[in-house]
Amino acid sequence: MKNSKRAVYNKSFNMKSVSCFNYESLAFDLSAVTNSTLRDGSIASGTSFRSQILSSSLVMLHVNGFSALEPFFNTVDVQHCRANRLEWQTGSFFNVNLYYSSFEESQFIDCKFSSVKFQDCTLTGDYFRECRFGNVSFENTTLDGVHFQACDLRGVDWSKAHLVNCIFENCLVNFEGMKKAADMQGLNLNHKYWNGKHTVCFMPIPTEAYPLNLCA
Repeated sequence: MKNSKRAVYNKSFNMKSVSCFNYESLAFDLSAVTNSTLRDGSIASGTSFRSQILSSSLVMLHVNGFSALEPFFNTVDVQHCRANRLEWQTGSFFNVNLYYSSFEESQFIDCKFSSVKFQDCTLTGDYFRECRFGNVSFENTTLDGVHFQACDLRGVDWSKAHLVNCIFENCLVNFEGMKKAADMQGLNLNHKYWNGKHTVCFMPIPTEAYPLNLCA
């Protein structure tokens, strides 16, 4: 049985495998988890400052209400995880693979995503602002009501992605790549405003007739 507890960490760990944990509140500052597997656990709330997860796997975790400043992920596999109401700022995510995981009502501000793969994931009501995406894919992933603001999305592969009522506000995008999405429900693409492969998109306030006017 999982025991709820509070914890404060400020050091590095090489834990190999940890399972069945439940934190009511976690403070994870200036710490690193390396070559480890975290499995079947939950974090109800917490904060992190300049902490790292390196060469590790996260499996069947449920994280709710976690705030992180300058998190750093490198070579991390995320499988069957659920995350709600994250608030992550100035994060860096490199070589991260996410499978069958979900993110809901989370915020990512000024983050960099490089060589990140979302596969069979679900993003619902999430908000990305001033984020940069390079070599990122959303294969068989549903983005429902996701809001991108002032993001550089030119490095995104939208193949087989499901875009539902998404908002793209003042973003750099690759239109040819976006056309590869499996569906774009609620998107209204006005081609005459596209200038070559890349362009800046300005989104007016959505209306009932046009739920989303991607470029106007």
